[in-house]
Amino acid sequence: MKGEEIIAWSLAFLASDKSFASHGDDWKRVAATVHKHFHRFVRAVNRHLLPMLFYFPRGARAIESAAGYQQICGMPNIVATIDGSHVPIKRPHASV
Repeated sequence: MKGEEIIAWSLAFLASDKSFASHGDDWKRVAATVHKHFHRFVRAVNRHLLPMLFYFPRGARAIESAAGYQQICGMPNIVATIDGSHVPIKRPHASV
């Protein structure tokens, strides 16, 4: 698979609820091939785009950040947030 095809296939896969096998059939590729290339795509995104979009504090900055979050919301060991919100999720009363 070529680079542009890997990107197109990966974005189409992320936008759907299809399996690797089903997408492989759509693109006339075996599931193992598209699986391998999808993971290459994800690694490339993580390596090149993630550092530009998200900052994760380390060292003294992480300790300082965790202290600030604990002071604000009372939750320990939080060093970063994406949108600044915390949504509590209530567990079900019984299993279905």
